[in-house]
Amino acid sequence: MALKISTRKQLLAERKAAGARVTIGFTGIADLRHFIGLEYIKGMMKAVADYDINFINMGGAVRYSLFDDINFLSHYMKNFKFMKAPLIDGIVTWAAVAF
Repeated sequence: MALKISTRKQLLAERKAAGARVTIGFTGIADLRHFIGLEYIKGMMKAVADYDINFINMGGAVRYSLFDDINFLSHYMKNFKFMKAPLIDGIVTWAAVAF
């Protein structure tokens, strides 16, 4: 495990030195006001600090609930164009629905 972490950190350091720092985005249909959502974001922020990467929170790209906004799809599609290369290198998603 330590070898894998060391390899990742070396790759990230090389990318940063080359001026191509890794950027990860997040989006999801989840209630991030809930303690579980806050823990999820807290874990991502720890990874950002541990690995020295850029992080873009696009959690507002969709609503807390599909029912919060009848036009959620049009809002999502406007932001979807930013959720791909070359703007980000990877994306974290989370879909959680509470009934």
